[in-house]
Amino acid sequence: MIKIILAAGQGNRFKKTLPKGHSYITKSLVAFKGEPAIKRLLNQASLFNGETIVVLGHKAEIIKETINFEDTKIILNENFMNDSNLQSLQKAIKYVLEEGLNTSEGLLIIEADSYFQ
Repeated sequence: MIKIILAAGQGNRFKKTLPKGHSYITKSLVAFKGEPAIKRLLNQASLFNGETIVVLGHKAEIIKETINFEDTKIILNENFMNDSNLQSLQKAIKYVLEEGLNTSEGLLIIEADSYFQ
């Protein structure tokens, strides 16, 4: 199974929910149970066989400095400010098709701020 994690967005809705005076951090790095959301998601995705692809955009360099993306393909959506998640997904699917990756076991598409038990 190919796992695609969409983590390019700016988190504009998230920013609006922060209490006054609370500094902004990109959603991918918000801590859940003591670890960044995207790290938790990568650990959960690793339970499934197959390639993991992460699409980054907003705060990409900070995220790459914070998270070990070993064995993960990173795709950069440089136009994240003007794109929706669908354009990020399109970039990931384009990579899958260009590389001829085996999709017979399906694609798992996950938003970076998703939370699973």
